[in-house]
Amino acid sequence: MTHETLDQIKLAQHKLIAKKLQENPDAILALARRNLQRYIGNRPAPSLWREWRTLLEENSIDRIVAVMTAKTEKATELRQASPFAGALSVEEIAGTIQRNRSLMPLPIVSPRPNPVPNATHSFHEAAF
Repeated sequence: MTHETLDQIKLAQHKLIAKKLQENPDAILALARRNLQRYIGNRPAPSLWREWRTLLEENSIDRIVAVMTAKTEKATELRQASPFAGALSVEEIAGTIQRNRSLMPLPIVSPRPNPVPNATHSFHEAAF
């Protein structure tokens, strides 16, 4: 699976999370804040988690949704360190993976070369 496909899957998952955030902001924000607290603990927070904490604490739901579903390089980075673990069911996660895998182009496979070109002897002859 390519990085581009993984990014598409993360975007699709965050679009589902964004819908849940709009429907039940208190529960989804509480989940994300608990996750961030657990991730960060008493140690220095990586920059993306600090950015998430700031985003969640200082912005409206509409702004959070806009950032988490944006198709920008920064939004893609943020989705890689998402604090929304547990917001989607196993079925929802599997669905986003399956839908995005079905959009992937099939790889071009070259025919396999003959491992022993122009071989005229048998395996036993080659072994001795």
